[in-house]
Amino acid sequence: MKPKTFAVILSVLAVLWAAVPAVARLDERVLESAPYEAPPAAVAAAPHNLYEVKSGDTLSDIAGRSGVSIETLVAVNGLADRDNIRAGQLLKVPADCAAHLVQPGETLSEIAMMYRVDAGVIASRNGLADINNIIAGRQLLIPRGVTGLEDALPAIGPAIRQLAWPLAGEITSPFGLRDGGRHEGIDIAAVEGTPIRPAAPGKVAFAGPRGTYGLAVIIDHGGGTSTLYAHCSKVLVTEGDAVNTDTVIALSGNTGHSTGPHLHLEVLQNGVPLDPLTFLKRESYYG
Repeated sequence: MKPKTFAVILSVLAVLWAAVPAVARLDERVLESAPYEAPPAAVAAAPHNLYEVKSGDTLSDIAGRSGVSIETLVAVNGLADRDNIRAGQLLKVPADCAAHLVQPGETLSEIAMMYRVDAGVIASRNGLADINNIIAGRQLLIPRGVTGLEDALPAIGPAIRQLAWPLAGEITSPFGLRDGGRHEGIDIAAVEGTPIRPAAPGKVAFAGPRGTYGLAVIIDHGGGTSTLYAHCSKVLVTEGDAVNTDTVIALSGNTGHSTGPHLHLEVLQNGVPLDPLTFLKRESYYG
C-alpha cells in the first residue's frame, strides 16, 4: 500500500472514531438501578503500643502483662487463631481500650453505663452509624479513661478512685470476656497462703463460703462501692469488722471454681462490676 493511500485511510478512521460516543467499560459503569453504596464510616484510630512476640509467649500471657483482655488483642490484630502466634510477630496492644462482646438484647446505652464511657465515644471508636442498632456477637472496642457520664451515674465512693493492690502478683486473667462469658474481675497469681489485704478501708459485709467463689470476703467502702476477694484458703475476718489497708483479711488459695492458687478481685459500684485496673495504683501494694 502506498504511503499516501495509508494516510488517507488513517484520516477516515480518526473521523469515524470521533463520531462514536465514548462507552464506559463494564467495570466503570454506574448503573442508575444499582447506585454505589457509600463507604463505611472510618473507625477512629486507637492509640496502641507494639509488642514483639517472644519464644514461649502465649496470647494469655501478653494480655495479662498488658492489662487488656485476650479478646481485645484478637479484635485489634484481626487474629484468626488466638492459639497461633509466632516469635518475632508484632502485635498491637491498645493503650486505651478494652473489648466487649455484644450479648443478645444488649443496648449501647447499657454497655456505656457498664464501662462508664459515653455511648457516642464508643460509637465513634467502632464506626457505628446507628447507635440504636448493634448486633449481638460483635466485638466493640471500649475506650478507657474517657467517661463523659459523671452526671448520669450515681456518685462513686471516694475510696474507689484510688485502690491499693491486695497482694503482689502477675495478672493471669483480666477483666472482660473470657471463654464466651464475662469475667467480672481480675485474677492475680499468688502462692497459696499469701496474705490478702483490703484495697481500701471499709467494713466487712461478707466473709465465708460463696459458691463458685469458694471462701470469699466482701468489703463495703461506702458510697455504693465494694470489693470482693475470692478463692481464699482461709478467711481471717468476720462480718461487721472494720478494716484498713494493713489488715490481713484472708489468705490466698484455690477454693471454689478455680484451676490454681490465685486471688480473684472484683470492684463493684452499686452491684455493677468495674475493671479493677482502672482504679488500682500500679506502684502501691498493701496500702
